[in-house]
Amino acid sequence: MTTPKPAGRWRKSSSSAPQGDCVEIEGALRAVRDSKNPTSELMFGTGQAVASLRRVLAERTHET
Repeated sequence: MTTPKPAGRWRKSSSSAPQGDCVEIEGALRAVRDSKNPTSELMFGTGQAVASLRRVLAERTHET
């Protein structure tokens, strides 16, 4: 079984490194990928992606 590739637009953080090393998020929050390896996506259900993003943001808030 193959999973269809996300059709949305990919975005990366405006604060990414000058070399472009960054995680990119597909616009509909269904997938993430490494900007250095854009052919490999990690697919999520919409609810899973939102929960994961919230967890990452919460961890970053506690680090500062």
